Formats: sequence, C-alpha cells, structure tokens
Amino acid sequence: MKQGFNFMKNLYVIFAFILLFLCTTEALAEGLKFSPQRINFDAKDRVFTLTVLNDSDEKKAYRLSFETRYLKPEGGTTLVSDESEFSAVPYLRLSPRRIILGANQRQKVRLQYTGSNLVDGDYLAHLKFTEVNLPSDLQSDEESVGMKFEVKQVVNVAIPLRLSVGDVQSNVKIISAEKSNYAQDGYEFWDITFKRSGNGNGSGFLYGRFKKDGSDEQGALIIQRVPVNIYRNTDKFTLKAPLVAGAKLGKGTLMLTLYDGEGINRPVIDTLVLNIPE
Repeated sequence: MKQGFNFMKNLYVIFAFILLFLCTTEALAEGLKFSPQRINFDAKDRVFTLTVLNDSDEKKAYRLSFETRYLKPEGGTTLVSDESEFSAVPYLRLSPRRIILGANQRQKVRLQYTGSNLVDGDYLAHLKFTEVNLPSDLQSDEESVGMKFEVKQVVNVAIPLRLSVGDVQSNVKIISAEKSNYAQDGYEFWDITFKRSGNGNGSGFLYGRFKKDGSDEQGALIIQRVPVNIYRNTDKFTLKAPLVAGAKLGKGTLMLTLYDGEGINRPVIDTLVLNIPE
C-alpha cells in the first residue's frame, strides 16, 4: 500500500513540473482543458485543429492570441518579439479569436499555416487563452456582432506550439548531471544538462537507474518519466529532475537515459553513466 502511495506521489511531483513547463503565465485558466496539450503542427498539413473543453460548472469566455516565447537555458521561458528569428507567429492564423463555452462544453479552434518558402526547421509560438468577462446581456453562447469583451483578470494559459517546416533534424545529448541545491517536499533533485543540435526542437523522456557498488542487481529506477523539451532557440538546457520519493544516492553508478517517447522500451536517444562517490 505504501509503495502505491509513493508511486502516486511521484507522479504528482512530475506532473507538477510538466504544468510549470507548459503554462508560461502566472495562473492557469481554471477548468480549461485541451486536446492535445501540446501543438505539434506540420506545415505541410496547412491546418491544425485543437479541441478546448470548459471543465468547470459555469459559462466562461476567452480571448485567443499568439505570442512568442523562447526557452531559457536554466529553465522556464521568456517573452520575445514576434519578429524573432524562430517565431512562428507571422505565419499563423487563428479562428475563432474569442470563444464562449458553457459548462462542460467543447469547441474546436482552427489554426492555419499561411507561410511559404520558409527555411526548413522548427518555429515557435504559444497559443494563449485569456479569460474575459461575459457581457451582462449575453443570452446565448453565440457572440453578437460588435460585442465587447473586457479582461476579467490576469488569468490565462499558454499552450506551446511547434511549427515544423520541411526537413527537420535534431539531436540531444546528456552532457552532465549533479545534485541540485533545489529541494521540494523532501524530494532530492538533480540538475541534468542537455545539448541540442540541428534545426529542430529536441525532446524525449528521461529515466534514471542507480546501482549501489557491489550489487549484482540491475539497479533501482530512481528518475521516472521526466519530459524533456528543448526549444530550437537554445543549444543547451538544464533540467531539474526529481528522484522518486525517499531516494538518496550513495556510492554507486547512476545511469541516465533519454528515450524517444514515454517508457523504457522506446528507442534510446542518449545515455550518460556517472560514478557517484560516497
């Protein structure tokens, strides 16, 4: 029973970090869910459809817009100009730009690629949903002509968007790892640094095994399902990866593996083996 509890607690910490990575603004729009959660848009398809769900018990309205965010080498993102080298914003159109959703109502949002003759590679954007006040005279879910929406408060969420044009190639290497000074809820963290190359984003899932010196066993899985997403704008990125609940590394060997997908049976992108002193 305790093992099951620890597993769920591990998942909570990992998914909390996923949300911190995905949501680039100060607050989430309560009750708003998306499918898919990340937008991987192949330019040759020209159109991408996102499904939005209002998972709350009240009617809500949102204003939709694009913005460009670059990944910082130490983690997190920073807002940059839409004229930046790797911005996808100038080549995208969005419909509708304002939506009203009743409780548990879904709506499809259509993204269109309008560019041409772009250099091959990945381009970056975030699709932002800003909650706004419903007009007091609103009688239906239809938006009236000329209706004005006022921002309710700074409550929004931004979904990462990758626009892939032509032949996209990328490679990711794990170049170093060390115990982090950061800790949360008793969890130990490690700072894992990656190097990205090529004209595309780099991504994968990180797992880690620790084997005590003198042990004949395969080693315990002490880092599980940590998503790695490195934007094209940076060639180096450091991720804080949590160890499983209660795990502490003593003298032994730490093997870090980046997989091309979720699960240890997926193809291996890169591996780093470290000898941990006592």
